[in-house]
Amino acid sequence: MIRVGFIIKDIGSWTGGFNYYKSLLCALKKLSRRVIEPVIFTAASQTAEIEAKLGLGFECAGLSCLEGKSLLSYLGRALKKTIGRNPVLEKSLAKHKIDVISHVSNAEAGAGIIKIGWIPDFQHIHLSQMFSAELLEYRNRTYLEMAREADAVILSSKDALADYKKFAPEFADKGRVLNFAQMVAVDKFDAARYEAIKAKYCLPEKYFYIPNQFWKHKNHLIALKALKALKDAGAPVPVIVFSGLARDYRNAGYLSELEKYIGDEGLERSALMLGLIDYEEVYYLIRYSAAVINPSLFEGWSSTVEECKAIGKHIILSNIGVHIEQAPQNAEYFDPADAAGLAAILSKYHAAPPPYDDGALAAKLKAHEARTIEFAEKYQNIVLSLVESGKKSKAVSGGGL
Repeated sequence: MIRVGFIIKDIGSWTGGFNYYKSLLCALKKLSRRVIEPVIFTAASQTAEIEAKLGLGFECAGLSCLEGKSLLSYLGRALKKTIGRNPVLEKSLAKHKIDVISHVSNAEAGAGIIKIGWIPDFQHIHLSQMFSAELLEYRNRTYLEMAREADAVILSSKDALADYKKFAPEFADKGRVLNFAQMVAVDKFDAARYEAIKAKYCLPEKYFYIPNQFWKHKNHLIALKALKALKDAGAPVPVIVFSGLARDYRNAGYLSELEKYIGDEGLERSALMLGLIDYEEVYYLIRYSAAVINPSLFEGWSSTVEECKAIGKHIILSNIGVHIEQAPQNAEYFDPADAAGLAAILSKYHAAPPPYDDGALAAKLKAHEARTIEFAEKYQNIVLSLVESGKKSKAVSGGGL
């Protein structure tokens, strides 16, 4: 088995990132001819929590050097800055016989281990106004470092690969597109279970659903402006239910901005903010909503789209490149700056919500399972090709001595 390490930490601040890792690990677990053995590394204090939330039985090692404020963590970062390597982390990886370190945000593992970088997206290039100067500098520096030091860099879409090639043209050949398939938290929908969820959150009979985290680039405000447009026109105003982590570390005042707009425009009855909810509940709200909305200004590969594709749900999407690339069957697109355009779609769907066929769920999930296996196989093939290339390089190097 090829032992592949994943560093997973800070799971509370980026639920989408954790769900990505879990989706990949779940997909790998399904492979009948799996030749790689995932090993999860995390901060020592988070080991039990990570193991419980993954629940996959893969080896999970807690490392003191991954504790944010530990002496070993500080030492590793300092050495990385001064000598270009992190011997503290290298020692831990060697102890666990790691062959490949995957999805590193910067290629800090050092020599002797195959490194696979991962860049979720390049929104800091396209939406630079949403980032501080310090964060822009950090992303540019670490992404370029990754492109230089990693053996391959994973991008989630062709759209992201095009950005990568412009960002680091001298390392363009390292880019690998890996479309992810989102894990599914249900295998059927139970009406009684939904009634309990509906009562728990005081949901109305009919609503639209936006399950995006409350980050500014997710563009929740355009949905609120669409509600205002309907209200101002004297048209029926639907309810939009929002859920997700209520924190944006880049724009601390974003949620307050949304809440102020809701209050100023009298939309309290039409905008229901739930905060972070259980992942199973997310799927129930997707299923029982009139339609799902993703008004995002930028995505690397939308998990919301993948969730809707998995169960065959209608979705209303901003017409950004990635959403079009993902090509969900039951989709309608709008300009993410056009509140009136979105309002017209909401009005249409509110009057006549697209029917959902529970009888087709099994077939939808079977098709999603095939995409999940393809996701895992493609990732495994990336690992295998890098390991094989490494062996050939060593053979050539050895033969020249």
